[in-house]
Amino acid sequence: MSRAGWFVVGVVLGIVVFAPLGAHLLAKLGGIAMAATAKPLPFEETLERTASHTNLKDAGKLNNPLPMEENNLLAGAQVYLEDCAVCHGLPGQA
Repeated sequence: MSRAGWFVVGVVLGIVVFAPLGAHLLAKLGGIAMAATAKPLPFEETLERTASHTNLKDAGKLNNPLPMEENNLLAGAQVYLEDCAVCHGLPGQA
Protein backbone atom coordinates (compact mmCIF):
# COMPACT_ATOMS: atom_id res chain seq x y z
CA MET A 1 0.00 0.00 0.00
CA SER A 2 1.28 3.47 -0.80
CA ARG A 3 2.01 6.17 1.77
CA ALA A 4 -1.13 8.03 0.72
CA GLY A 5 -3.18 4.88 1.28
CA TRP A 6 -1.77 4.41 4.78
CA PHE A 7 -2.46 8.08 5.49
CA VAL A 8 -6.11 7.63 4.52
CA VAL A 9 -6.34 4.49 6.69
CA GLY A 10 -4.87 6.44 9.62
CA VAL A 11 -7.32 9.31 9.18
CA VAL A 12 -10.28 6.94 8.97
CA LEU A 13 -9.13 5.03 12.07
CA GLY A 14 -8.67 8.32 13.90
CA ILE A 15 -12.20 9.43 13.10
CA VAL A 16 -13.98 6.10 13.47
CA VAL A 17 -12.10 4.61 16.44
CA PHE A 18 -9.99 7.07 18.39
CA ALA A 19 -12.26 10.14 18.41
CA PRO A 20 -15.25 8.24 19.90
CA LEU A 21 -12.91 6.44 22.32
CA GLY A 22 -11.49 9.77 23.46
CA ALA A 23 -14.97 11.24 23.90
CA HIS A 24 -16.03 8.16 25.89
CA LEU A 25 -13.00 8.43 28.17
CA LEU A 26 -13.60 12.15 28.68
CA ALA A 27 -17.17 11.45 29.82
CA LYS A 28 -16.20 8.35 31.85
CA LEU A 29 -13.50 10.23 33.77
CA GLY A 30 -15.86 13.07 34.70
CA GLY A 31 -14.61 15.60 32.16
CA ILE A 32 -18.13 16.62 31.11
CA ALA A 33 -20.23 18.50 33.66
CA MET A 34 -23.83 17.28 33.63
CA ALA A 35 -25.29 19.65 36.23
CA ALA A 36 -28.31 21.66 35.13
CA THR A 37 -26.37 24.80 36.06
CA ALA A 38 -23.17 23.80 34.19
CA LYS A 39 -21.90 25.86 31.27
CA PRO A 40 -23.01 24.27 27.96
CA LEU A 41 -20.46 22.34 25.90
CA PRO A 42 -19.32 23.82 22.58
CA PHE A 43 -22.14 23.61 20.02
CA GLU A 44 -24.52 22.17 22.68
CA GLU A 45 -26.85 25.17 22.50
CA THR A 46 -26.96 24.99 18.69
CA LEU A 47 -27.61 21.25 18.74
CA GLU A 48 -30.32 21.64 21.40
CA ARG A 49 -31.99 24.51 19.53
CA THR A 50 -32.04 22.50 16.29
CA ALA A 51 -33.39 19.36 17.97
CA SER A 52 -36.01 21.30 19.93
CA HIS A 53 -37.17 23.18 16.84
CA THR A 54 -37.51 19.94 14.89
CA ASN A 55 -39.27 17.97 17.62
CA LEU A 56 -41.45 20.72 19.07
CA LYS A 57 -42.55 22.55 15.94
CA ASP A 58 -46.26 21.84 16.59
CA ALA A 59 -46.08 21.89 20.40
CA GLY A 60 -47.24 25.51 20.51
CA LYS A 61 -50.66 24.34 19.33
CA LEU A 62 -51.09 22.00 22.31
CA ASN A 63 -52.85 22.98 25.51
CA ASN A 64 -51.28 22.12 28.85
CA PRO A 65 -53.71 19.75 30.62
CA LEU A 66 -52.48 20.90 34.04
CA PRO A 67 -53.32 24.36 35.31
CA MET A 68 -50.46 26.57 36.54
CA GLU A 69 -51.20 26.10 40.22
CA GLU A 70 -48.93 25.85 43.23
CA ASN A 71 -49.68 22.15 43.87
CA ASN A 72 -48.79 21.21 40.25
CA LEU A 73 -45.56 23.24 40.41
CA LEU A 74 -44.60 21.63 43.71
CA ALA A 75 -45.34 18.17 42.29
CA GLY A 76 -43.09 18.93 39.32
CA ALA A 77 -40.32 20.10 41.64
CA GLN A 78 -40.69 16.86 43.62
CA VAL A 79 -40.35 14.79 40.44
CA TYR A 80 -37.16 16.72 39.61
CA LEU A 81 -35.78 16.08 43.10
CA GLU A 82 -36.52 12.36 42.89
CA ASP A 83 -35.65 11.60 39.26
CA CYS A 84 -33.43 14.36 37.86
CA ALA A 85 -31.39 16.02 40.61
CA VAL A 86 -29.19 12.96 41.12
CA CYS A 87 -27.58 13.64 37.71
CA HIS A 88 -28.32 17.28 37.01
CA GLY A 89 -27.88 18.61 40.54
CA LEU A 90 -29.56 21.45 42.35
CA PRO A 91 -28.79 25.17 42.28
CA GLY A 92 -25.74 25.87 44.44
CA GLN A 93 -24.82 22.18 44.71
CA ALA A 94 -22.53 19.95 42.71
